[in-house]
Amino acid sequence: TMQFYNKELEENPLTNFITEGIISRAPKITKENFPNFVKEVKENKFLLVTKKSKTPLLFRGLSNYYYGQIAFGEIHESEKDLIKKLGVKKVPSLVLYQSLDENFAELDDPIITIYSGENKAAEIIKFLEQFKDFMIIVLIRDKNFKQFCGQGNQKLRWLTDCAIFKYESSSEHK
Repeated sequence: TMQFYNKELEENPLTNFITEGIISRAPKITKENFPNFVKEVKENKFLLVTKKSKTPLLFRGLSNYYYGQIAFGEIHESEKDLIKKLGVKKVPSLVLYQSLDENFAELDDPIITIYSGENKAAEIIKFLEQFKDFMIIVLIRDKNFKQFCGQGNQKLRWLTDCAIFKYESSSEHK
């Protein structure tokens, strides 16, 4: 739903209004849902182990920035068995649960890494960039798309062919 800001244009209230609207794409992870989370979600996972009940702004932002490329999750400190299983020694912590190798093939055994860098967006992004999954986004803005490319399966085949061609073409130049 759309919300409108109808207060005085002051820095703090406006900032609060904007940041409150940033959703988290990090589900709450418990020992009960963890097995399904790691089994069903194919991307590498980045987990926040926290004392807080509310997701921090930085983590909410990163979960949106990497949506579809890295799966985010949030584990509360009360999940002691799960935290111990992950090898976390202190709270808060950031944990990379790597389930894909550098060629995006599934690993037999996950690699668990406790993030040890600075808790700053630029440093975390630098760390995460090496673990993100590849994603193709196709935008069609031509109003005559159906006329030129057909409908249904024909359109999907055309999109797939274009995406594969674009990927192969860009890969050849690396």
